[in-house]
Amino acid sequence: METRQILEHDGARLSYWVNRAEGAKHTLVMLHGVASNHTRWSEYVSHTSLTSSWNLLTLDLRGHGDSMYHGRINRRRWVADLQAIIEKEALFQVVLLGHSLGAEIALDYAAAHPQQVSGLILIDPVFHQNLHGVLG
Repeated sequence: METRQILEHDGARLSYWVNRAEGAKHTLVMLHGVASNHTRWSEYVSHTSLTSSWNLLTLDLRGHGDSMYHGRINRRRWVADLQAIIEKEALFQVVLLGHSLGAEIALDYAAAHPQQVSGLILIDPVFHQNLHGVLG
């Protein structure tokens, strides 16, 4: 069953949801894009067969959904928030699933904490070095 959790971290009140499977050895952490929140993954979580064997974690990134924050936000801060949640939940060897901005945060997290990531699933990541003209 999915349960909502709150973590006070670095001046923000972060909301996340955990669905723990009995005996699970793996955790899938789902990171939403810039114009979204944890509900991006609701349909997937409610229909996937992974709920019986994997822990599933969704979150509202700082500044989104129930993790409202009125200050400076950057990818470094989102990575630190994610690390705080992963530490609080004592999760190891997570698979990160990120969409758009969430994919960028997943890449940054994996680069900063390679020992804690066993896999990446990236949906529509933005590679800034490939942006040209107005988009660059």
